[in-house]
Amino acid sequence: MENTRPGYFYFASESVGEGHPDKLCDQVSDGVLDACLRQDPHCKVGLETATKTKMVCMLGETHVSGPAINYEQIARDVCKQIGYDHESKGLDYKTMSVLINVERQSAEIAQAVHVAKDQDDFGAGDQGIMFGYATDEWDTESLHPYSHYLSNLICEEMAKARHDGSIPWLRPDCKSQVIVEYSNDKGRVKPVRIYNILISTQHDPSVTNEEITRILTE
Repeated sequence: MENTRPGYFYFASESVGEGHPDKLCDQVSDGVLDACLRQDPHCKVGLETATKTKMVCMLGETHVSGPAINYEQIARDVCKQIGYDHESKGLDYKTMSVLINVERQSAEIAQAVHVAKDQDDFGAGDQGIMFGYATDEWDTESLHPYSHYLSNLICEEMAKARHDGSIPWLRPDCKSQVIVEYSNDKGRVKPVRIYNILISTQHDPSVTNEEITRILTE
């Protein structure tokens, strides 16, 4: 982000809480993968999860030896653990619809990825592009940008406050963004100050904006 001060710039990082739809879907997919690996360390799992009001949907292909995986129970357990236990929150793990369209891995993908291949010649069933880096810009072992570390920490603290009841009006879905101002000295960047913090959270309808602002600011 542009900064009018020479030698300084802004960098923004966003994090979503465990109840955000994107993160919920990740946790359901991870739950299926964990269950498959416990049963078959050599399993192959390609799974996507989607969610909307009152519904979780799982789609993909798996190759797992042993008994059938109970995908529906995994989805309900994850939603319960996160805190989606009433329809007023958008999901109730007890009553939500769970749609499952997961088939056995296709022979064509298996041949391309892993069948009759050496360990060093394994392929991928899909392609993706990501970016990221490790940084020592501040004193931490996380190696994450400071803005990203802080935005994650805010969501983690909100989850703790929700689960332990210290902020009873919080609901699972939340998001945070932290903007840090950095100095740039010949490529050596250093965080100088927090420029802005944004918190967006699902909450009980009875709480006032004034109460939300006061508690979350504290």
